[in-house]
Amino acid sequence: LDARGMRSFLGSYQVPLGRDGSTMRIGCSANATRIVKGSLEPLNVRGHSTGVNIGFNIPLYVTTKRKTEMYAGYGRTHAQTDFAGNHWIDDRADGWNISVTETLYGRKSALLMTHGIRAAAVPTVLYSNTPHYDTIHGGAIPADWFRGYLADLDRRRALDATRAIILGYLGSAEQADILADWLDAEKARRPQLHISIDPVLGDHDSGLYVRPELAASYRDRLAACADLITPNHYELGYLSERPTDSLDATIAAARSLLGTRLNTVIVTSSPGAKDGEIANLIITRDGVAQSHHPHIASDVKGTGDAFHAALTAALLNGAPLNNAVQAAGNWVVAALRY
Repeated sequence: LDARGMRSFLGSYQVPLGRDGSTMRIGCSANATRIVKGSLEPLNVRGHSTGVNIGFNIPLYVTTKRKTEMYAGYGRTHAQTDFAGNHWIDDRADGWNISVTETLYGRKSALLMTHGIRAAAVPTVLYSNTPHYDTIHGGAIPADWFRGYLADLDRRRALDATRAIILGYLGSAEQADILADWLDAEKARRPQLHISIDPVLGDHDSGLYVRPELAASYRDRLAACADLITPNHYELGYLSERPTDSLDATIAAARSLLGTRLNTVIVTSSPGAKDGEIANLIITRDGVAQSHHPHIASDVKGTGDAFHAALTAALLNGAPLNNAVQAAGNWVVAALRY
């Protein structure tokens, strides 16, 4: 900040320590002020201060709904005021700061944190509440904002250490088109980047619950930008434009989607489950497998988001694909039982 009578600088840098979310933060500041107007101006009253600090954030307790962390830091400050050319005040202070904070957040980010993975969210919509209430206000993030968010991730070098990108609910077909271009560019720059998409389109009991043009964008281009997708049974039928009324037909529909980049389709709530169970079908170029989980009667929303996040976390932590799918399903079952 450089203004008449005041100059100020504040800088900080944060470094991750390990994979449990711990970080070290280093900061410095400098301020200079002077009286530029009024009866005291001729007295040449000036002041300046400098400060440095170092601190550590350490997660203590992370659940699906909140994070509790401790901060411990040390800081040193020097402040001086001059009056009529003489040192009037000259103070030095050393301080320790120990605090505990609690943060509430969305379930997907929280779930990734419980697996030792730091997540950054890019919003696609802003609503007053979930859609099953009788009123709702808000809408999709404007396309120019959304495009700018993605571009700024690159400008801030936030993607340099990124290992995976996961997609869920989108607000418009324009967002899908912007994402497809962005994902193609990111994959070209970082071939090792894992891209996983949950194509949130609809279900058997409600049909499509997104605009037809957005669903078409998923089918025509966006789904093929991923390494892995997690459609439910209904969404698989829409994306493949093939019947899915039997296990063999479902496998064939999933395999029809595999392409140059897309190499894994995980069909949630797929055929083949026993009574009282839910099956997830895992289709790759090399074979087919299933995971089975108890069916929990519940109207909780967001289980697909939770499954997708838990699956990605398990894969990033080194689990084989079939084990990761089973672990993700187990996590969702445990959350619903809780």
